[in-house]
Parts: sequence; C-alpha cells; structure tokens
Amino acid sequence: MAAAAGVAVAGAFAQGAGEDYFIGPQAAPPLEPPAGATAPSASTSSAVDAKAMYIQLVPERDTIVYSGSVEITYQDSVITADNCTFETGKNQAVFTGHVRVQWQDQVIEAVWVWVDFTNATYRAKECRLELPPSFFGSEVSAPIYVWGDRLEGDLEELVIHDAFVTPCDRYRDPHLGASARRVRVYRRGKHVETSAIKLKAKGHTFFWFPGFSIRTRWFTRGDIFPTIGQNSYEGLWGETRYLYNSNGAIDVRVTELQGTKISHEYAYELGNSGYGSSLITYGTLSRNFTGRLSHSQRFGQSTNLTGSYDLRQSSAAVSTQSTTQAANLSLSRNVGRTSLTANYTQNTTTTTQTRSNTTAAVTLARELWGETQKANAEAALQYSSYDVGDGLYDRELTANLEFRQPTGVADFDVIYDRRFDLDGTEYTGDDSYSSLDRRPNATASIDFRDWGLELQSFTSRGKLSLGRFVDTANEIDRLRLAMDLEGSYSPIKIGKSTTATLAGAFQQRIYRSDEALYTLGSQATVRSKFGTAAALDLAWNWKTYDGYTPFRQDYATKQHSVRAALRLTPEQGTQADVSSSYDIQAGRWGDIRMSFNRRKGLSNLTASTGYDLQNHRWRTLNVSYNYTKINRYYLSLSGLYNLYENQLSTVSSQFDVSLHRNWRLEWQARFDGGRSEFSTSKFRLTWEHHDFYSSLSYDIPRNQFEFGLTLKAFPSFKTGSSLLSGSSSSLVDTTLPSGGGF
Repeated sequence: MAAAAGVAVAGAFAQGAGEDYFIGPQAAPPLEPPAGATAPSASTSSAVDAKAMYIQLVPERDTIVYSGSVEITYQDSVITADNCTFETGKNQAVFTGHVRVQWQDQVIEAVWVWVDFTNATYRAKECRLELPPSFFGSEVSAPIYVWGDRLEGDLEELVIHDAFVTPCDRYRDPHLGASARRVRVYRRGKHVETSAIKLKAKGHTFFWFPGFSIRTRWFTRGDIFPTIGQNSYEGLWGETRYLYNSNGAIDVRVTELQGTKISHEYAYELGNSGYGSSLITYGTLSRNFTGRLSHSQRFGQSTNLTGSYDLRQSSAAVSTQSTTQAANLSLSRNVGRTSLTANYTQNTTTTTQTRSNTTAAVTLARELWGETQKANAEAALQYSSYDVGDGLYDRELTANLEFRQPTGVADFDVIYDRRFDLDGTEYTGDDSYSSLDRRPNATASIDFRDWGLELQSFTSRGKLSLGRFVDTANEIDRLRLAMDLEGSYSPIKIGKSTTATLAGAFQQRIYRSDEALYTLGSQATVRSKFGTAAALDLAWNWKTYDGYTPFRQDYATKQHSVRAALRLTPEQGTQADVSSSYDIQAGRWGDIRMSFNRRKGLSNLTASTGYDLQNHRWRTLNVSYNYTKINRYYLSLSGLYNLYENQLSTVSSQFDVSLHRNWRLEWQARFDGGRSEFSTSKFRLTWEHHDFYSSLSYDIPRNQFEFGLTLKAFPSFKTGSSLLSGSSSSLVDTTLPSGGGF
C-alpha cells in the first residue's frame, strides 16, 4: 500500500487474487488526509474512523472497499451504508445501498452519497433530508422532510434539487406538501428558502406561486388549516384558519345558511409572571359580536391580580339589539399569616331596558397563634347593587366578623354579620325554605369534639350556640339558645357474624319569646354475614319532636320506619341487592327495590327494577350492557321496559369501533317504543391522518348527510402543552362541527 496514503491496517491477513483482504468485523485505524493535501480548517479537521464486516484493500488504486454494516465516524457525524469505496489519495468516499448520514439532529437518507472529508462537502442522489422539531425551535412538534433527486453542499448549508417539502414520512408516497425546483436549507439561520413552489395533495397541484421565488420561514411564522364541510344548521361551509405565530390565529368561516364569521384569537405570556388571552368573533349575517379579554399577573410570590372583560352584542331583528357586558377583577395577597382578598364583578344586560348587578367584596383574614392551638380571625365587607330596570334597584352593604379558636376538646366560634340598607328601600329578603335575611345576626358557639369519655367504641359530639336571628320577611326577631348532642356506639358484636350499631341525637332550641322546640332521634342497625356470599342489614329509625319554632331552619318532622336490605355476592364481580322499607309513622310499605350487577373481564351488565307494594304492580325495568376494549371498540346497550303496561319504553345503543389504522366508525341510536320508531339513528365514519382529518355522517331519521375535511398544514404547531393540529387544540380549535352532535 502506498505510504503516501498514510493508512495502516491491523488484522489477520490472507492472500488471494493479488489483493490483501481480511474479514471482520474489524475496525480500521484513523484515516489521515493524504500527504501534500490541504489541511482542513480547525472546525472540520478530524480523523475518520471506519468499521465494516468486510474490508478489502486495493493498493494500486489507493482505495479501501468496505462492505457489510459499514459505519464511518467523521467529526460529529455518523455515516452508515451497505457499501463504501474510500479513495485515500483524495480523502473522498462513495457510499451506496441504504445510506444514512446523521449530523447532530439532522438526518440524510439516500441511495448514493459522495463525501469529501477534506472540505466536509456532500453530494447525494434520490435523497431525503429529515429536519427535526428542534431545527425550528420550540414551536414545532413534528419533523419536516425534504425529498429530492439530488443534494449538494456542506451540512451548514444544503441545496436540494427537484425537491418536495412535506410532513409526511411515507417513503416516496407523501400525501401533502410543496414542490420546488430548488430548496436551500440554512442550518445557522434555521430556515428554508425555496424557488417558486406548488402546493400538492396526493400528487395533484391545488395552489401555485408562479413566476417568482419566495423566501419564507413557513415553519416559525405561520400555518394554514383549510377546512370544508356540510351540516344541518350551517349547510355547506368552508373555513380557513391562519396561525400567524404560535400564539395567534385568524379564522374566517363562510357558511351557506349563517353567512360569514370572522374571529381572532391570541394568547400571550409575560415571562413567568403574567399571561392572558383575547377572543373576538363577528358574524356578518347575524351581526353578532362577542369579545373576551383576560389577564393574570403575579407580583412576586404573594400577590396575584386577575381580570377579565366580556362583551356580547346580538341583533335578532333590525329594531332589537341585546348587549351583555361582564367584568371581573380579583386581587389576592398573602403576607405571613395575613391574607387579603378583593373581588369586583359587574354584569349588565341591555335590551329594551338596562339591568345590572354589581358586587364588590374585601376579605381580611389572619391566623392568631396561641400557646397550644392557632386561632383565625376574619373580616369581610361586601357591597351589592341590583338594578332590575324601571327605577327599581336595591343597594346593600354587608359586614361580617368571625373568630374561631380551636382547643384541645372543643372549637369556639363567634360570628357577627350585619346588613345595611343604603338606598332606604325595605329589603324583604329571600323567603325560601333554606335561607333567611339576617340583619343583624350574632352567634357564639362551642363545638365539643370529645367529651372525655374513654370508651373504646363510643363516639360523641356536642355543640352549644347562642345568637340573635332576624327574619325581616316575616318580622321575626328572636334570641335563640341551641344545643346539639350526638352519640354512637359501634360495633357491638353479636355472635360470630353479626354486628350492631346504635346511634342517638338530641337537639334543643329555646327562644326568647317563651317558645321552645326539642328533637329526639335514635337509630339501630344490625348486619349479619352468611359467609362471603350474602349479607343482611336491618335498620330501625325513630325521630320525634315537641314544641314550636318561628324559624324554618329549625323545622322538624317525625319519623318512624324500618328497612331491610339483602346483598348476594355468589362470585367475584357479581352482586344482587334486594331492599324494602316500612313507614310506621304513615303505616305504609315502600317499594321492593331490586338490582343486579355483573362485571366480568371487559363487559359490565346491570339491571334494576322495583315492585310497588301499595298498588301491587311492577315498576320499570332498566337494563344496560357495555363492553370496552381500549383503543379497539366500545359497545353500549340500554333499555327501559314498563312491566306494568307490558310495553317497551326506549332502547339506546352506542357503538364505537377502531377500524384499520386511523379509521373509526361510530353508531348512535335511540328507539322510541311508544311511537315504534327511531328518534335517533346516526352513523359517523372518521379518518384521522397526519395530513388531514375527515368525517362523514348520516342521520337516518332526518335523511341528512354531513361531512367535513380539514387539511393539516405543516408542520404541527404547539402552544405550551397544547398541540395545534387539524383535530383539536386549546388555543385554536379545528375540531369539525358535527351539526347535531355526537
């Protein structure tokens, strides 16, 4: 071998056909540039390490032939191929077969590659260049592929001739992309420059930029999602969504029945402390306008400020217009053991007259530390204004003070709240069952968590409270002393398989007007187990009262009933329940309720019904069955059958199956037994691909077809953790409307 080549090969040699060869796997030592060659720059100078199954030396031609799992490392790039011919005199190599060049995160695949190791230049034929998401920054989530007949240049700047740019990784059969005579990839600037391009789908041109060259950073500046479809409430529609950056989008939707809708969405982030979003939508035919602006800002680690504003305007007719405005502002701040919260909300609606509600509240809370337990003090002030039009309004100011002190055995609580009438109009309050107008109201209570009784199975609780309650709706003003006692003893073991639980409660209410009310209640439950296959519960409940109360919140009823429940579990996953009750107070039986549930493997069957013991008739039978196999299919059937009238009420079904690859079929139906017809029966076929998303549905009762098609522009963008694609996203939603809904 010529000494000028500077190559020394170690291994076990054999003689044959006038050539030296040896069989590996073996590794040749580093290959240095030939004598007299121009030394490469510091950025490119490096040895070449070669590995192969077979290495053949041809000294008369200063050539080494590698074959079988060829792997050559040069600088920080790795080249693999089936075969390689290395010319040591020129420091050049030709790779054939399945050639793959990986440099950092950039990959070139080709059937033929020529490399000049001295100048670090490359040529390739029938190649594919893969640009990873990191090439374009953090905004892109999927790789981009550039196909070409030939490639040339260094790895910092490559030129691909007769190229096709696509997000599709299908070899030689891409679905969607852009073709150009020349594509130049700049590694340092991280962008792609093209000559005049044609947008193609499955080999067919649907858009063309003729007569000039464009230089664009498609992948970091914009993305377009063209969509067409048809549904029952919009008719035929078309939509174009343009993402001018990773946070903003403009959407134009043209429909056959509802005119044109234009919308703009934008989300922004101010470092790590502030973020917000805006949405504006306008309909040309309906003249409806909606707008929303929200912002959240953190000041340090203890203060947060959030605000939002919503505006909606709609015009049902020329002379009728409705405007709704909603504003919200919230501030929270925590400093040590003190917290401050402030909220402001306003809602205004204007049609023929204006109605508005305004609420502003400030709350100050502080933790107070005692010797053993911490206490909490809280003060709140709230302003509210209710304007119902025609000069009718009510403005109020409510003040609330509360102090809570937990101790070892009890919680001490003092509450005072007062309502001030600011406009002089008498406020009648809410005379509903569950609320009172308290003005003023003061209550002091002590809640005993433990009476100090050292009984292993006995638990108790007691509460004493004294307060003044005012009900202006009924002109009632009373002082009230209340006492609540509760206790339970469980479980009491009777024999080997029976346990009993006993509980009791006593409530006493005493009012300043010589009125009083007491309530006494008790409960007993006995549970017997018969092995692991059955359990029987018997429960007795009794409650009585005596006296009078002026307040509905102290309202009491008498109860006296018994209940029996039997649960059967013959095997794991199977359960049957039968229960009934008898109201001793009213002297009547309740229904016999029966239910059955069986879960086995991926299926679940449930059934339930009841029998009316008063009227001696069956209730409705409810049966449902579902079967789920994750990522494959889902089946659900349910039905209602009226046993008394011996008539089928309804049957509902849902079927969702994943077909070949990304195909999916859904069916939803509901049969009305009373009318003996399907009220709902709808099929939907969807195909979600990395290039597009399509759906076709048919509503049998309405005899309506609906379809939609969204082309996913390349590449897929992401905002935060949300992927922007043709199917769904949080910032820009390109999910196809179903027109009636699945």
